[in-house]
Amino acid sequence: MAFDVYVPAEIPTDEAARMRSLETSGLLNVGAMPAIQNIVWAAALCTGLPIVGVSIIDGALQRLVATIGIENLTTLRSTSFCAHAINTPDEIFCVPDTHEDSRFAGNPSVIFDPAIRFYAAAPLIMLDGRAGGALCVLGKVPRECLSDEEEGRLRQLARQIVKLAAGGSAMRATPQDERIQAVPTDGRAGMVRTAGLEPALSSRSGF
Repeated sequence: MAFDVYVPAEIPTDEAARMRSLETSGLLNVGAMPAIQNIVWAAALCTGLPIVGVSIIDGALQRLVATIGIENLTTLRSTSFCAHAINTPDEIFCVPDTHEDSRFAGNPSVIFDPAIRFYAAAPLIMLDGRAGGALCVLGKVPRECLSDEEEGRLRQLARQIVKLAAGGSAMRATPQDERIQAVPTDGRAGMVRTAGLEPALSSRSGF
């Protein structure tokens, strides 16, 4: 297994429509809601996992708006696990062992902090059926995918986030996108080389 490359998620063919839905969903503002942090804690408790995040996939960026076990960050979509999860909105996306998955073995979030070995996520499904982001749970050791009970609870919590976002009345302007620099490619289709990204991403990697 190569540990110097990873595979960024494909951009959905309906990305423009997804972004329009995201802008009106309220999800970009959920980080200001205290109830969202309670949901994050509930996800940690029901799965027993130490890292939890509410991730919003916003254009070329991933915005971690509520977290446990990692700081809130704005990171590149190209390194995001959750960018993969939103492409299958009707499914729980699971990676039992990142070291054994060629899409993620060389991801900066696997090689550097937080050194992810396990990942699972319930997409945040908006009114039109598209996903604006994900409620994700992560671990530093590999494990089997979530049980049916854990999956059901994670889906329920993800639905609560979407419902709270839709009912939110305080709408704040989204910060202007940061300038995104090109990252080195591996020369293979869809692969990005991790070597050379250490200074930029070791402290700003995100799931």
